[in-house]
Amino acid sequence: MRAVRLLGTGRSFYHFMSRVVDRRIVFEQKDKEILREPVDQTMRFCSLRKRP
Repeated sequence: MRAVRLLGTGRSFYHFMSRVVDRRIVFEQKDKEILREPVDQTMRFCSLRKRP
């Protein structure tokens, strides 16, 4: 199991991204919108917000 890197109190930041080999286009715009909805729902459920 991976060790915790940072310990502390206060604000927390989560980084969500995906990468592909050779910067190929994997998702079309419609696919991105379909994927984004469950991510947004999870963010609302966990009281997270997008960074400006």
